[in-house]
Amino acid sequence: MERAYNYIYLFFISILLVVVWGFWKTYIVFFPSFQGFGYTHHMHGLLMMMWILMLIVQPLLIRAGKLSLHRAVGKASYVVVPLLLLSIFMVGKISYNKMIPASPQQAIASTAQIIPALFAFAVLYGLAIWKKKKSRIHMRYMLGTSLLMIGPALGRVQIIYFNVPFLEAVDYANYLIMAIAFLLLVSDIFQKKPVAPYLITLLVMVVGHLAWQFRDGFLWQAVGENFAAIFY
Repeated sequence: MERAYNYIYLFFISILLVVVWGFWKTYIVFFPSFQGFGYTHHMHGLLMMMWILMLIVQPLLIRAGKLSLHRAVGKASYVVVPLLLLSIFMVGKISYNKMIPASPQQAIASTAQIIPALFAFAVLYGLAIWKKKKSRIHMRYMLGTSLLMIGPALGRVQIIYFNVPFLEAVDYANYLIMAIAFLLLVSDIFQKKPVAPYLITLLVMVVGHLAWQFRDGFLWQAVGENFAAIFY
């Protein structure tokens, strides 16, 4: 493992703390009754936490020389990630159906968060698995998946604790994760490391941000409407 990535687990732990902070007042504080939440939300929360914990554990297993256990946890992701993607889809569906009676346009616009998130996570995870035998590339794609978790949590932190309006909170969270991806890309360019992982990570984030910016436009409304007609 590259020296700079020996402590990558600390970065993943920081993401875990941000996630806990962001979802504390909107979900965790309702433990154990979780009144008002359904099984879909529980499944989504559990799978998200499982993924973050797997990201934390994996580099520690490598450092400890537990390669067989590292591979076993990696294989477990073949089950966890599809279920996680399904949970993201289902949470989006619930939100969409709640919004439809009040504003069909805003309901369709809301898919500009779900569809890009599904696409980005699937792409980055898929590439990480494809390159699992090339550790330098593999770990970068995995780190890319972790960046996707910052947005929803950080958005809630801004809204709940700093009274930032929803639309601005989403934008600021997007700017932050794109900035992190850009800095990682620049670092790899200067160090002559593989540039594809962080370049692709940045590109899928930019695509997601553009979808959000143009969520009320004709093009995305058509995309979201057709997506909802087929899957919702």
